[in-house]
Amino acid sequence: KCVMQSMAGIHLLEYEPSDVIVENNTLLVVSHQHVMSHPLDGDRTPSELAAIPSTDLEGLTRVGERIFALSEGPHQTELVELNWTSGGESMEEIARWKVNDSTQAEAMTFVPDAQNLDGQKPAGRLYIESDSVIHTYKVPDVERNSTNLHHLSSLNMKLIYTGLDITASKISSMYCFEGVTYLLHDNLEIIRAWDFE
Repeated sequence: KCVMQSMAGIHLLEYEPSDVIVENNTLLVVSHQHVMSHPLDGDRTPSELAAIPSTDLEGLTRVGERIFALSEGPHQTELVELNWTSGGESMEEIARWKVNDSTQAEAMTFVPDAQNLDGQKPAGRLYIESDSVIHTYKVPDVERNSTNLHHLSSLNMKLIYTGLDITASKISSMYCFEGVTYLLHDNLEIIRAWDFE
């Protein structure tokens, strides 16, 4: 079943959706410096949940109750943690980390450990695609005063790109569901599924 979502109230010249997650019967969509809400119940119109200055948001993922957005710039790649405000009508930035070894980030997902497939605990890793390489990162601890993320490991991109034209196969989105991570190669219109465990 395909359902069209209303674009009422959205300035289409400034709207370039990059990633989406589902939260409380609402699609959360990142576009440039904005996190937008697209209600799935049909009774409400889309609205802006947050404007995050000095970002170009490309990715969005959930780790338990935490929500992270990935920014590719304008000056550096950053991971931004968002939280719902007390009324639940908007979101606010609560922490920001510089992602080292990254300049042009495009996609991100959280992959829980095999023993934690419900994703409710932060046991697992963040996978971030940047500069045509997927690096893994520990989920940052908001209580610590660290402002930098350093990658733990990198995936074998020769294997990831097997059979694809590397120059045209940019990974624009990643999503982990029930232990399988889906990579969207948007220019080639291909989705590949991987078990990263």
